[in-house]
Amino acid sequence: MANRFMPRARALMLALGLAVLVLWTPAAPAETTSPKRVLTVGIVNDIDSLNPLVGYVVEAYEVWGADVRLLTGYGQKDFAAVPGLAEKWTTSADGKTWTYTIRSGVTWSDGTPLTARDAAYTFNRISNGSAEQTNYGNYVANIVKAEAPTTPP
Repeated sequence: MANRFMPRARALMLALGLAVLVLWTPAAPAETTSPKRVLTVGIVNDIDSLNPLVGYVVEAYEVWGADVRLLTGYGQKDFAAVPGLAEKWTTSADGKTWTYTIRSGVTWSDGTPLTARDAAYTFNRISNGSAEQTNYGNYVANIVKAEAPTTPP
């Protein structure tokens, strides 16, 4: 009985393989001098929010992962922390206070400079918000509070 479905399964696999090949074939270069690139991704479900603090669906997480930058990233060799929005950081002797230095020249989409106050706001919002706690609470469970210096360094 299983052999009856084998030709169909092979045909389906061949069709899927061809579809992937066609979709991954580079398009002809556009007649433009713009340095911008566009990545179009097809998804089945709608994204519930472009705000990573309140969205829930998996598709939104995929978009955030490609778009939202973090204070630190992961090293390719050993997953150790590497600079991201923070260019450097220090830890107090008792390990309870972490101080991050925000990279200069980073701006929001409207051109407003990113500041330490923005980072502190985000951590505190995650610690205190209900949707934010659901999404990211485990990441900040050991953070008592986040503060930014009152004057820039």
